Amino acid sequence: MQEIAAASDLRKASIYHHFRDKKQLFTEVMLVEMRELRRALEAVAVEDRPLAEQLERIGRVQLDRLQGDVEQLVRDYHEHVPEPEQGEIHSELNLLNDLFTGVFRRALARGEMRAVAPEIASLVYFHSVMAWYIHRAEFASMRDLDSASSARLLTDLLLHGIARG
Repeated sequence: MQEIAAASDLRKASIYHHFRDKKQLFTEVMLVEMRELRRALEAVAVEDRPLAEQLERIGRVQLDRLQGDVEQLVRDYHEHVPEPEQGEIHSELNLLNDLFTGVFRRALARGEMRAVAPEIASLVYFHSVMAWYIHRAEFASMRDLDSASSARLLTDLLLHGIARG
């Protein structure tokens, strides 16, 4: 909290006036970032585009937003806030997943995908993008791809799999 106070040119007591502890501060900042991400994804999710194009755009927006300071914030949040205290974040994640579900529901109605429950397709894609984000620093083959190429590959894997023929 002292580092935060110094960086924001406030006294530590001033921060505690607004937040009871570091966990609450992390949660509030995470919620702001997640809501901004959701607004950016909402703009893409309502576009009338073919499924592959829409998924690439969604994946790119999500991966672009989860870089730099936001990436560090997410890592710090998970380090300092125990899983049982992450309920508000999980609620926001569910709203993000609902956006993805709507995309798949519309694609199913247009006949762009086989009869798979949109909720399942949504979870698979959403968690694939998040796994890419979490693990990309570990593998050069992932790290070397920009967000657009990463989103294109993730979309291709979801829609066409990895098997030949």
